[in-house]
Amino acid sequence: MTLARVVAAQTAEPSIAGLLDQVAATCGPYVPDDDTVALLGELRAALGRGASEAAVFERVRLLDGAGHARAAAGILAADPGTAQRPELLLGLAALLLDALEPALGLALAEQVAAEAPRPPDGFSIFRRAHLLVAEGRTALGDREGAHRAYEAVLAYDLDDARARAGLARLGPEAAPPTALDTFVEGTEGLGTTALGGGRYTMVRPVGRGRHAVVYLATDTRVGRPVAIKRMLPPTAFEDPSAARRLAARFLEEAGTLDKIRSPYVVRLYDVLHEARAVVLEYCAGGSLRAALRAGTVGPGDLPALATALREGLAAVAAAGATHRDVKPANVLIRPTRPRFVLADLGLAVPRGRSRDRFGSLRYLAPELRAARVPAGPATDAYAAGVVLLEVALGDAGLPAAFDTPTGPEDARPFVPSDLPPPVAACIRRLLDPVPERRLWSPPA
Repeated sequence: MTLARVVAAQTAEPSIAGLLDQVAATCGPYVPDDDTVALLGELRAALGRGASEAAVFERVRLLDGAGHARAAAGILAADPGTAQRPELLLGLAALLLDALEPALGLALAEQVAAEAPRPPDGFSIFRRAHLLVAEGRTALGDREGAHRAYEAVLAYDLDDARARAGLARLGPEAAPPTALDTFVEGTEGLGTTALGGGRYTMVRPVGRGRHAVVYLATDTRVGRPVAIKRMLPPTAFEDPSAARRLAARFLEEAGTLDKIRSPYVVRLYDVLHEARAVVLEYCAGGSLRAALRAGTVGPGDLPALATALREGLAAVAAAGATHRDVKPANVLIRPTRPRFVLADLGLAVPRGRSRDRFGSLRYLAPELRAARVPAGPATDAYAAGVVLLEVALGDAGLPAAFDTPTGPEDARPFVPSDLPPPVAACIRRLLDPVPERRLWSPPA
């Protein structure tokens, strides 16, 4: 995503209502499967009775954990009460910013920030909106915009720890983006000392998703850095059953990883059941998403990236699963070879079990957009092709057609003509509209 797309999202409909209409249109229409109807009904009911933000987003987390974040965003945007509740608007903005529709998410956060009452009235919403804008702008590489948003908070609270830390990260001495460059908010209740009977010493939180916080930690037994992905504590949920269902989903990811043996898939080292955490390989090079934004990965990396995606997805398929969420945020970078590694199997399912739309729209295969067939190796291959195309296009980014509900009729014409012929041919095969023709290697 480029800054130009953010500007377009902000100027096309500069109002909360207009932006919500865009989100509802982008995230729908949606045809749920039988297992999802009840969850969708619970979310609509919670919104209808004016439930608390925590209760509403418990349902959102459950839907997200089942691979239906896009459906949850559409329901939030379409509900008439959302526009009147800035806390729900900001929760929706954060959901969109986390790879669903970043341009719309940032535009929505900007609009909430613009309309928030100035302190001392309504400082909580004012602060939260500006911090979300700052972190979204930082992720886009817009340091000046992020600086302005942080300064807006510090103008009313000079000691705000999060704003001060954000400004410090924008300085020239700031470290490169971390592997999980999501918003680190709400980590205080998890504790940051040690886990695993003292084996793992927590260093710092490096990212937060909608269900878990990721820490950089040290395995004191072998003296190596690790990433610890830890579920949010049960106290973060009003409904205990929601916490249990998400925990089960969280541990399913560990079960899938445990079956995979490949240097092209992030390694699982340990499962800490009591702490609701998994210990994973730490990839110090960050995510492909962050590298694309920083300009440290380009077309010259396509052969190595294609190999990693091919081998990583083959290992996932050999374990009897489908990844379902191949995108730059879920490709991590090691400082050693093989450089690229597939990560985040939180949406992986046994092959043929799901034909839902989920995750980032731009990486969905045409047949998944139309909900015609279950997810499988062919849909993962298409997503890999879009990732490779995004790297090939560089600063230009993916064409806008990828962000529409129907997607491009045929994505192959977007492949640059100046790529090495074998690389261009590989990407075109993966982007073939016919699933059976998506092959990593030329047919014999």
